Amino acid sequence: GDVMVRATGAATIVSPRCPSMSTPVVSAWASFFTIIQHVAMMIIAYDAYRRWETHQQQQDEAIRNSDGEGRVSVLPSMRRSALLAYGKVAALNLSSVILGGLNLFHGGCVVYLIVEALLTLFAVAMAFQTTHTRGYHSRRKKIHCE
Repeated sequence: GDVMVRATGAATIVSPRCPSMSTPVVSAWASFFTIIQHVAMMIIAYDAYRRWETHQQQQDEAIRNSDGEGRVSVLPSMRRSALLAYGKVAALNLSSVILGGLNLFHGGCVVYLIVEALLTLFAVAMAFQTTHTRGYHSRRKKIHCE
């Protein structure tokens, strides 16, 4: 907290486009929100990767056990949900990058930080939903140490 207080003194660096906040304060908050968003997106994407991998393994197993025609479609909903999760991560990341453009407008840094905070809350809520779905913890691979 002391750094934030000291970053608003008389010798503060202020951008001409954002006179209401100092540059170090805007940068610190933007970095904070970006890091939290990336952690949340990593949770969502990793879960999607595991679902895709599980789908591929079950697909391969079904093909090995099929009648030889090779026309097997196992769990298409699992594949769709993985693709949907990848799309959510891409949309979140793209939104965050586009929101950076708000800093170009006079006084837009305050709006940028507010919207970035809301986007961060949305990303964390999606990660929370991902980790609290039924069967999430049972899909983890168990590692046995000997």
